[in-house]
Amino acid sequence: MLGCSEIVGKLKKFSCLIGVSCRNDDITASVAEFDAWPFEEEHRRIIENRKSGTNLTWSEVNNMPYTAKVISETLRRATILPCFSRKASQDFEINGYKVRKGWSINLDVVSIHHDPEVFSNPEKFDPSRFDEPLRPFSFLGFGSGPRMCPRMNLAKLEICVFIYHLINKYTLLIMESTSSGRQIMLGWEYTV
Repeated sequence: MLGCSEIVGKLKKFSCLIGVSCRNDDITASVAEFDAWPFEEEHRRIIENRKSGTNLTWSEVNNMPYTAKVISETLRRATILPCFSRKASQDFEINGYKVRKGWSINLDVVSIHHDPEVFSNPEKFDPSRFDEPLRPFSFLGFGSGPRMCPRMNLAKLEICVFIYHLINKYTLLIMESTSSGRQIMLGWEYTV
């Protein structure tokens, strides 16, 4: 059985493979807060419909809506790129603030992702907030517009495949929790 630190270490190694950096507490919190049942159900359907011994297909990865929502919610909660900078291509005004052509504009993504006016109850891990389309530019997990992360689809694919194997080869065990519910000791058991 793997302990929490070993799992977080493996998740961090995986995140390095896709060029992503996350803090241990963000990963642990996300793993601890999601309900594993919808994952298991979604992935069990895929296994039941697959011929024995075949690899995961592109079509099957695209048939993981709950997994996609968990990825988006994790990226919202543990924003990888906390801000980005753009250069104003023309003079303009926003809410009384004048911005001149050539000025650098910094967008605070973390503040957007944790703004209660944008995401209700923003500190709660809730993949269902991605059930419906969001307002434009409210979720910036991979940036937005023409400068959006060019590896977004590859990153999502790798994360989906990783989660698929994690869910199907390991069982999540909640070994210990505190009354606050915030600090949870996790364990994973290999279930070949």
